[in-house]
Amino acid sequence: MEETITKSTIHYKLELLDSIRGWQSPGVAPHPGTWPGFNADKLEDLTEDMLAAWLIKHRKNYSARRTNGAVTVLREIGDLAVRKKCLPAETWDSAKKGLTFVKVAHVQRTLPEPSQVEALRQEIYTRCQKRGTLGAWLFDFLLLSGARIDSATHVLWEDVKWSVGQVFFRKAKRGTCFVPLFPQLKDLLGKLRAQHRTRLKILGHARVEDARQHPELVAKLAAAEARPIVERLFFVDVVAFDWNCPKYITPRYIAAEVEAVIAPLRQRIAELEAQLKTKH
Repeated sequence: MEETITKSTIHYKLELLDSIRGWQSPGVAPHPGTWPGFNADKLEDLTEDMLAAWLIKHRKNYSARRTNGAVTVLREIGDLAVRKKCLPAETWDSAKKGLTFVKVAHVQRTLPEPSQVEALRQEIYTRCQKRGTLGAWLFDFLLLSGARIDSATHVLWEDVKWSVGQVFFRKAKRGTCFVPLFPQLKDLLGKLRAQHRTRLKILGHARVEDARQHPELVAKLAAAEARPIVERLFFVDVVAFDWNCPKYITPRYIAAEVEAVIAPLRQRIAELEAQLKTKH
């Protein structure tokens, strides 16, 4: 753990040098860090004026919120540098006075009325229908999941965890996250999957070979418990393929989906049986 912290400290120190002091030394070779384009210098030379000047330079290029985020990160980096004795405490206490937070102008916003949301939704559906696109589905997905559009466009079918009732977002604002599969969202994704399911048809020439001639493929493709009994491998040289119409694809459901549908029926049957027992 100590070694990891020490390495992190060195990395943070380089980033701090990159971000605050180095831009005043154009002759020094740049070191890639959090804010590319800055150059490196010594932590011990930090002053309040240097940090204040950096803050002004940063604010010209970025929003108040992003600048405040940078200030927060740099304060934490500086505090860590002091704890790891990479920077004298008195130097940092004096210098960090130049890292002041920028005032953020808050705009008062009100949520739209449900009727306005529905009107917008209908307008999007009409336009997307004319163009033959899936933008309307995306709008509903954003509305029901609360996801950002960039996060939503990275969701794959394998990220929809039907059995546990969650959607996995592999690209969220802060890494990854899970969102509950609410009934409306589950219904939306179920309809989308049913409407746009496809099946891959392959045409090719197959050949059969002894599995003992390809132990590496057996180890790669077969389950551990099945490897001792694998006798043959089938190889297919694909000459053509096509994604065909979903019209004749038989719907498949996992046990959890079936259970969710029949649970109310079971509950109703139990209620009726209880009523019969009380009558007799």
